[in-house]
Amino acid sequence: NGMEIITYGATGEALKGSPTATILGPLFGIPLVLILLIFVSIPYFGYTYK
Repeated sequence: NGMEIITYGATGEALKGSPTATILGPLFGIPLVLILLIFVSIPYFGYTYK
C-alpha cells in the first residue's frame, strides 16, 4: 500500500512539473468533454442525429 502511494505521488509530481502537459491537458480536455456532453445530451432533449 505504501509503495502505491509513493508511485502515484511520483507520477503526479512528474505530470505537474511538465509545462507541456499542464498547458495541453486543459486545452484539449475541456473542449473534448464539452463536445461529448453535447452529443450525449442531444437525444435527451428530444433531438435525433439524423
